[in-house]
This record gives sequence, C-alpha cells and structure tokens, in this order.
Amino acid sequence: MAIKKYLKKAANLVSNQKNAVFRISPSIQEKYISGLREPKDNIDRSYLQYKCQMKLLGFKSVLVNVFSLPLLLLYYVKRNESFDIPKQSIDAVFLKMEKLQDVIPNNLKSEFKKILVFDGNGDRLSDVDREYLKTIARRYPLSWHFLFKCLLKIRIYSFIIHTYSPKAILVCGEYSFTSSVLTDYCNSIGVQHIDMMHGEKLFYIRDSFFKFNRCYVWDESYIKLFKYLRADPEQFRIGIPNSLVFKNKSIVKCIDYTYYLANEDKNTLCNIYKAMSWLHEKGKIVAIRPHPRYSNVPQIEAIFESFEIENIDMTLEESVLRTKNAIGLYTTVLTQAIHNGVNIIVDDISNVENYNRLKELKYGLLSDNKPLLSHELILLSSLE
Repeated sequence: MAIKKYLKKAANLVSNQKNAVFRISPSIQEKYISGLREPKDNIDRSYLQYKCQMKLLGFKSVLVNVFSLPLLLLYYVKRNESFDIPKQSIDAVFLKMEKLQDVIPNNLKSEFKKILVFDGNGDRLSDVDREYLKTIARRYPLSWHFLFKCLLKIRIYSFIIHTYSPKAILVCGEYSFTSSVLTDYCNSIGVQHIDMMHGEKLFYIRDSFFKFNRCYVWDESYIKLFKYLRADPEQFRIGIPNSLVFKNKSIVKCIDYTYYLANEDKNTLCNIYKAMSWLHEKGKIVAIRPHPRYSNVPQIEAIFESFEIENIDMTLEESVLRTKNAIGLYTTVLTQAIHNGVNIIVDDISNVENYNRLKELKYGLLSDNKPLLSHELILLSSLE
C-alpha cells in the first residue's frame, strides 16, 4: 500500500502540471494529433493516447519511461494480495479512485440495480492476465511507462472481476491512456467497460483516441469535441447525472455573486479580488468558493479577508443554489449552475491570456455567448 501511495504522489507531481491545459498551444496539439496514424485496434488506441500524453509531458517523458522499468518488473512478479472478501455477484462496479459527486447517470442506475463502489484497494494477476500483458509488451517493448500503467490497471480490474463478477465496470477515466486497453481486456472476459463524464472538457490531447463500450457525456457539444480528439465515435451517449441537477430547490438566495476558484496564481487572485471588491462596493453580497483540491486556502484567506470564504464543508449544492450569479473561468461549477437555473458569468478580466486561450481550446461556454464579467461591471455602472 505504501508503494501505491508513493506512485500516486509521483504521478501527480509529474502529470498534474499547474494550468498545463493553458500552457500547451492548441495549434501544436492539433498538428501533432492530426499527424498520428489511424489506430489498428483498442490496444493501439491506448498507445496513441499515451503518445499524445508523452508529447504534452515533453522531456520528462524520457525520465518517466526509464523510472517505470524497475516498477514494471516489480509489479509483474508481485504476489497477489490476500483479501478476506467473499466472492459475490454484483451488477456493476464503480471504480472510484477519488472523491466525486454522484456522477452515475440515472439510466445506468436503472440498468444496473446493484452497483458497488470500489476504491481500488485490491489487485491480482492471473496467468491469463500475464499472457495478455505479454501480447502488449511484444508490440511496444520499449514503452515501459505504457506497459507499467497497463499492468497496474489490469491488476485492479482482474481483482474486481475475480471478486465481484460484474456485468460492467464503471469509471471516470477517459483521460487515462489505459482506458482502451482496459476495454479490450474487459470485453475479452465478457465484461462491459463504461465511462462517465465528470468534469469540464477542452480540446486537450490528453483525452484523445479513447474507446469504451459506452461513454456518457452531458450534451452533444462534448461528443463533437471528443470526435475531434479522435475518440471512437460510436461509443457516445448523453446522460445527465445527479451531480449536475440538484434536488434541494428550497435553499434561499442570499448571495448575489459567488466566485468559484480553480488553481489561479497570486496575480490572478489579486485581479479577481479587485473585480469582486468593485461588486462589493456597489452593495452586492459576494462569496468566494475555494477549489477543494487546487486552491491555496491560506493565500485566499489573506487576499479575500474582507469577503465571505465558503467552507468546503458547505456542499456545492448549497453553494450554487444560494447564489444568484456564479462566476468563474474554467470550472464544472458553471455547467452545474446552468442546469440548476443559476445565472453564470464568465470571467474575462482576471487572466485575459487564459480567457483567450479558452476560445482556441473550444470551450463550450464561450461559444454559447454567455455573459462576461466585464459586461456585468459595465452594466452595474450604467445603472448608477
């Protein structure tokens, strides 16, 4: 378990580069992905997605590949862990590796009556699994990081299938280059592999080429985007989860504007402060919502000390439903606000470079001509 925690931290350190989606030129990404061949099969789809992600990683990809070799060998010979879990039959297993809201669409809940949530704590590797991995290794013998990640995921999937005998494995994993390999692996055993969208998407070749038996997205615009990223076009379905449409509609509107932060730098935060201060001076009630993963809360508390800073213990549902206007740049919360009848305002002021880059990255909310923060400030000024 200690090794798994270390690997997760190392992966986050390498791949979760702050605002990477804004730093990589869309034109460079587009040129690269358009130059790649058509995938031969699902295994090749995973490999092409891996190539896209290594392109984004740059020179670090060489180090990642080298360091993956000993880990690949270690996990290939690693003994199966013993878990005191009786074998049982489950309709579907939701592999939930991080804290998420209710992202399972209702039509899937109707199809699979008994869904078990699994946190990835358990793995095994059978002789059949080893032979399957050997076929991948013969095709890409020097791509050790690719093989290592496929091995890790197959060990987890093998444990799930051996223990719970599900009809389907549900994931939020289109960003993982192992996704298409895992679809191939699951289908070889008679198990469906189903993906569910759980966050906002842009043109970002990290999310390219993937293939599931089904992939549930929020609306047609995301299908168009993923097709542009060369994901398999036949997999898509539209499904709205409870994480988008909130149930408690009785919450009183007591906030005029709530700003939903992501992982802004200090300069951007100061620009947000200036805009929110202007609203505050006009007599508006303003709240600030830190991001549960990315925000530097002490820094936010120091900058926005004169504002209400929402405690993360307050549910996102309450936060969205109590505000009249949700403000942000690139955040899933804006989409959630739309689905719950809350007005949204796109921040085009605090980081103009990122705002302009979002246009190039095919950000759906911008193409729909949603209200802008600059326009809101002008409108309030005209009402004086």
